[in-house]
Amino acid sequence: MPARCVVARCSNTTQDGVSLFKFPKDPHVRSLWDRFVRMKRADWRGGHDRSLICSAHFTDECFDISSVTQKKLEFGKRLLLTKTAVPTLNVCPNGNPQSLSQPKGRGAFRKKIIQECSDLMGLQRVFRANRHADQN
Repeated sequence: MPARCVVARCSNTTQDGVSLFKFPKDPHVRSLWDRFVRMKRADWRGGHDRSLICSAHFTDECFDISSVTQKKLEFGKRLLLTKTAVPTLNVCPNGNPQSLSQPKGRGAFRKKIIQECSDLMGLQRVFRANRHADQN
């Protein structure tokens, strides 16, 4: 049986043309992934080492640019996430992504997750800038 995405109403596998990603080891980022899944799955108790989320739940900014380029040029088949990537797109049963920036109910909770994601993206930019400065 192929591995599937754990997000509610999404059962994507690699056979569906998506990449699957293991939950991160970083506790803070992992908790954000858990919160994302828990928004649609009340029974979610937290991811384990074999839990997977598919690429349909991540925005373009979450992917390593070189892996995106390689996949588009058909040099590589698998997308790679940045270390601070957090899923923010819900996939409806019809397959259309629905961004968390369009809240429907539980607005305060979604706004908090969006803020935490924004904070992580800001940290990622600072990390990249510092790394670039260290290389020069």
